[in-house]
Amino acid sequence: MTDVEVDVASGQVTISSSAPIEPDAIRVAVEEAGYHLAQ
Repeated sequence: MTDVEVDVASGQVTISSSAPIEPDAIRVAVEEAGYHLAQ
């Protein structure tokens, strides 16, 4: 990942990366941080 932006008001997270990232890897990282992703 090269950048992560969080908009608390909207609940949106934007992740920038120079290489592809598996969606499951993002989900695991978010959950390990104590949060969850909306489906």
